[in-house]
Amino acid sequence: YCRMAAAAHPLGATSPHGRRAVAVDVLLLSLLVFVVYFARIGDLPPLGEEGRRARGAVNMIESGDWVVMRQGGVVFADRPPMTQWLIAVAGLARGQVDIVAARLPSVVAVLATTLLLYLYCARFDSRLAATTAAAAYATFAQVMQIGRLGESEAAFGFFVAASLLLWHLAFASGWRPVSAWLLGYSLAALGALSKGLQAPVYFVGTTVVFLLLRGNRRWMLGWGQWIGLTAFALAIAAWQVPYSLATGAQASIDNWVAVAGARIGLGGLLGHLAGYPLETIGSLLPWSLALLALADRGIRQGLLRDRPHLAFILTALAVTYPTVWLAAGAKTRYYLPLYPCVAVLVGALVARMSAAPPGSFAARLWRFALRAAAVAAVGAVVALGLAHLVDSEPAVAMRQTAFWSGLVILAAAATVAATRRARSGVSTGAARRAVLATAALLGIVHTTFWLDSLASQREDPRPLVAALRAQIPAPETLVSLGPVDTRFAFAYRHLIREVPWPATLAEVPPDLDYFCFDVRLTDTPESRYAERGMHDAWTTPGTLPFAWEEIGRVAITPEAQGLRNVTVVIGRVRRGADGLPVGR
Repeated sequence: YCRMAAAAHPLGATSPHGRRAVAVDVLLLSLLVFVVYFARIGDLPPLGEEGRRARGAVNMIESGDWVVMRQGGVVFADRPPMTQWLIAVAGLARGQVDIVAARLPSVVAVLATTLLLYLYCARFDSRLAATTAAAAYATFAQVMQIGRLGESEAAFGFFVAASLLLWHLAFASGWRPVSAWLLGYSLAALGALSKGLQAPVYFVGTTVVFLLLRGNRRWMLGWGQWIGLTAFALAIAAWQVPYSLATGAQASIDNWVAVAGARIGLGGLLGHLAGYPLETIGSLLPWSLALLALADRGIRQGLLRDRPHLAFILTALAVTYPTVWLAAGAKTRYYLPLYPCVAVLVGALVARMSAAPPGSFAARLWRFALRAAAVAAVGAVVALGLAHLVDSEPAVAMRQTAFWSGLVILAAAATVAATRRARSGVSTGAARRAVLATAALLGIVHTTFWLDSLASQREDPRPLVAALRAQIPAPETLVSLGPVDTRFAFAYRHLIREVPWPATLAEVPPDLDYFCFDVRLTDTPESRYAERGMHDAWTTPGTLPFAWEEIGRVAITPEAQGLRNVTVVIGRVRRGADGLPVGR
């Protein structure tokens, strides 16, 4: 197997021509990721968990405590701290932890994963397959959505994918087992420090099953395996031991199992089993449509024979997919760490489809995909024109600047020309250019129309938060009554100390002056919902026991409903002549 893989190096990277080909492809793929992810990195207001991760990074920098994640000064144990570490490092490099610093680790991780896929596939497959796998991952629908946000998924996905693909690359290249296991387990440890046990479970499960199927006991049970495990344990212990000493056993356990445990259950399992595969395919559009080529008998029969590295890829998918398919609460993003493996399969299928015999199902599918890309390109230009001609609110929100309009038109023209050339022959160069042009069109449309549409639905709270902060004489003294929405806390740019929601006048802190709290559509005068992450929620009385005046309020998620709708209210305590808070 190792000799076969070594002999099949498609690009001839040791020759000058091969090195130039690699350099050109890496440059084009890097440019694609830059346009899609880096160019408008700060345009969206903070979304989802971005405020929590970014504010946690600020707390680490300000306190000097890089071990314990805190929210409002309270220990927040939902996962290990790698995401906060990466954001903090980006913030130190930029001089501040702003929204760009919060998102920078994610977009760098997308770039790293894209180039990793190209280099991995180039080791075993054709230049077309390598380019397709890399471009497909960068423009998977869900990767474009999540990969630009300052959350855990993108970096976690890179660490998990790198642990698997680089381990297999080392295995196939004839490395010493100890080197391969050290590399794989080290990357799995970084993944575990990002989001928990999913990383080592996926790495160990995939590699062990792969070696069992090959009957390779020497690799599976040799000293390299145990040395790698030791390195993994030491990497985790370097953070876990001081964390446990600082917070105790329960917080340590919660970091590893609380979030995952909340998703495990049998409620709605049948519906999940039926719907989750369709959701996965939707998250990988449009490239997941290439999986239809597996219906072609000729494609199936020659796939593993011609591309032996796919045995490892298919093993990884078969071992890991049940972990999300059989968990009723699993979201599609939980499988993002294995999207790179799907991209490898997509690249191999596209390469075979483009060279399939005329008249075969695979050949017809390839020509249909090329026509669909050309039609989409024309549709993008038409949508661009309509956005400037129609005066409706959705159309106005999708209008583009001259620069981005020009990029849309350029990508559309390149897609139409490249797909037409690819339909007229079987040149792998023409097919590769069609893939790159299509990926560029997808990415640019997402970065323009989709991004502007999303931004139009969300009011950026940062200007209003800044104005309210200016009304507080000592902004660093603002206190939250219970947990406050982390996007507000991040935009406020000062530590907001958290105190419990007071049920009686005696429970009001003596130094309380300016305060803030969350309100939701479901709150009533009798009961109010509060949460510190999905696994830590409770209710409080809906009314404060003292008189107060409202300074202002900030709608964080005005388009959401129920528990997801959050408005932060800022108020000031009313005090009597004796300086004590006045009761209601």
